[in-house]
Amino acid sequence: MKNTKEKGVLHFRIFKWNGRYLGICRETGFVEEAETFDVVKKKLISGTEALLGALHKSKQNLEPSVNTTPPFRYLLYFYLAPVLIFIESLRDPAGEYNFFEQTIRCPRVS
Repeated sequence: MKNTKEKGVLHFRIFKWNGRYLGICRETGFVEEAETFDVVKKKLISGTEALLGALHKSKQNLEPSVNTTPPFRYLLYFYLAPVLIFIESLRDPAGEYNFFEQTIRCPRVS
């Protein structure tokens, strides 16, 4: 589905990778990394809110900015992280695995 000014869907994933948290938004290409989950989540949300606000205020066509994929390396992480975390949890069931996934439907904002 192509996101438009009228409606869209955004997919976010945050997971712990090499001791740090990595957050990716598949549709905007936003990638954030920080020491804590909360910092990454806050950065992704504030960046996305700013982008959507600009999209709705602008008379220019900014829709391509909500249909941009992250760099290939991070796109791979986006899709492979759930699988790798699952495999690791089978190997070490007592381990700590942090994974956050959210899909947000964005109705038109007036």
